[in-house]
Amino acid sequence: VNQENIDKTQVILGVAQRRFAQYGFLKTSMTEIASDAGIKKLAVLYFEDKDAIFKEVIKNEQEGFISQIEKFIHSEPTASKLLIIYVKKRLEYFELFLNLSKLNAESIKTVKPIFNE
Repeated sequence: VNQENIDKTQVILGVAQRRFAQYGFLKTSMTEIASDAGIKKLAVLYFEDKDAIFKEVIKNEQEGFISQIEKFIHSEPTASKLLIIYVKKRLEYFELFLNLSKLNAESIKTVKPIFNE
């Protein structure tokens, strides 16, 4: 995997994250993601399908949030400070990464099987 593919993958995931947050999973298409990312053959070159992109977007969002919380845990804060930090970071997380906070019941039913792999 070369650096150009890694960079393009990050562009795709950023575009997809914004589209999923704004329009939801069901109303976002591979064609729209590819167009926004400036790519013609998204499915062939980078991701198999929309489910794979969505799964990777959610995974990145979760890993980012967990990483932030782990930094604070390892700094050995008091319990009350840790709780305050957690609540603040959780709110920031939902503001920045809207995919998890905007999932409605229908979207969850649709994408749930992709997380059972």
